[in-house]
Amino acid sequence: MLEGAYGGVSHVSSVSKVSGVEDGKKLDNFKGSSLLQYDYDELLFLLKDNKMYPATKKNFNRLFPGKKGEVNSYVKQNEFSFANKNSVVELFNYLLLHK
Repeated sequence: MLEGAYGGVSHVSSVSKVSGVEDGKKLDNFKGSSLLQYDYDELLFLLKDNKMYPATKKNFNRLFPGKKGEVNSYVKQNEFSFANKNSVVELFNYLLLHK
């Protein structure tokens, strides 16, 4: 028998107890029976000389000063979002490969 919602008891195998939630590399542990709601955000940064810069258009232009035009045109021509990890990585790789 497993404890279900509101302290009830269930013989159904789909009821389970969870003591933690893993989302990618993040692990949250919790105790007790309660409703758990949380938001998970990833913030992307560029690293240069042991300094971290948020992955923004301004900082890409700052860290790639000779490629400001390429940054601007890449962002305009592609469905680009600085909040999207894959988009930021693709822009970074594009700038490194197109010298």
